[in-house]
Amino acid sequence: MTEDREVRDYQMRYLRYRWHETDRSLMISGRIPGADGATVWKALHRIATDSEADPETGEFERYQARCADALVRIASHSIAADSDVDRATIVVHADAATLLTGSGPAEIESGPTIAHSVLRRLACDSRLELVMDGSDGQPVGIGRRSRVVPGWLKRQLNHRDRGCRFPGCGRIRWTQAHHIIHWADGGRTDLDNLIMLCGFHHRFLHDRGWSIEWTGDDFVWRRPDGTIYRPTPGRLRGDVRARIVEPVLVAAGAGPP
Repeated sequence: MTEDREVRDYQMRYLRYRWHETDRSLMISGRIPGADGATVWKALHRIATDSEADPETGEFERYQARCADALVRIASHSIAADSDVDRATIVVHADAATLLTGSGPAEIESGPTIAHSVLRRLACDSRLELVMDGSDGQPVGIGRRSRVVPGWLKRQLNHRDRGCRFPGCGRIRWTQAHHIIHWADGGRTDLDNLIMLCGFHHRFLHDRGWSIEWTGDDFVWRRPDGTIYRPTPGRLRGDVRARIVEPVLVAAGAGPP
């Protein structure tokens, strides 16, 4: 194989994944070139062919099913080796009644709902956390004990906001917890005084004079002049419009000659 072909194959690598809408499964497809693909195949094949037969039937699972199990084992070992406990934690939201009786929902954070039997299996050897709730059943927080948001409360915040809460944003990566009433101004580290923001919109509140308030149902954003911000469709920069949009309009006869 030529060097150019090797580079081209490497540039075409990809892995796609999405949650299936109806059966709670993760759908995966991809392309991994050359030596890297051989490494992945070797790891999956080695674990899949080392699997045990069903003790009741004496038969082995389908090879494709054993490869799926192998991928789960590799991912589990990788997470278990992570030194950051919070980053390595897969969060399942459920209350005690659901765990004990099976009545009520259980949901993987940023993932699907799961069956009661799966919840019980996960809880069998997992770390459990005590979360203090208020009279309305919602997590409270730690008040004025610290400005640092503890891991359990950060996970509750992630579950509630599911990404940056600036109107129209919704980014889920590289987000930060923000005190609506600043800690220095007497704000509490409680769920109703926290909001999840991406770094870009977090700076709007600290560096650009914007403000935010919690109404009990939603967040209200205000510009520096006090007017309420409501999102509108974004506009392309002039140079981008001139390079991309206007030639299309001209070709369609809808723009200037």
